Amino acid sequence: MIIASLVALRQRKLKRFFAYSSVGHVGYLLVGCSTGTTEGITSMLVYTIIYIVMTMNAWTLILSLELESHGRGTYFTDLGYLSRINPLLAITFTMTLLSMAGVPPLAGFCAKMYVFFAAMEGSMYLLALVGVLTSVIGAFYYIRFIKIMYFEKMVSWSFFDQISREKSIILGCTTIFILTFFLYPSTLMITAHQLALTLSI
Repeated sequence: MIIASLVALRQRKLKRFFAYSSVGHVGYLLVGCSTGTTEGITSMLVYTIIYIVMTMNAWTLILSLELESHGRGTYFTDLGYLSRINPLLAITFTMTLLSMAGVPPLAGFCAKMYVFFAAMEGSMYLLALVGVLTSVIGAFYYIRFIKIMYFEKMVSWSFFDQISREKSIILGCTTIFILTFFLYPSTLMITAHQLALTLSI
């Protein structure tokens, strides 16, 4: 978690940034696993499902950024003023980034909350504290994306190709999940708890 949060701060390429970001999220997963309790395994499973959905959303968006001028967008600066070029896409990416940062009441916040509570219930207070601190650092570089999309000065216009229907459906479904998970978390929690009991046995 520490290495990923610090190294990700220095990244300027989208794919490399999200690769290091995934290392940090695996660290949060291992927090739940390391408790060795049913609650910890449950939180790990819930985090896994939510992270898969957030990752599908983020990578679908990244792979959809076909720049007409010079191929696929690869740098942070390629997102400059995305809010002016494609406002809906910018809002979708913003919600995903805020969820990954753990901003309430989005799905990512619920996932991290379950993991940290499980760590504290297992008396792993230092690990929970490290998780919270690295999550705060992570929030900084996720918010940096939002700054680029909405407030960064644009050097030149970037024109993106139209997103395919299949990718639009994936983005729509995953975004709805991210936004509404906190309203109906019980289904996933119960399923994850049942799986955790099976694994504990």
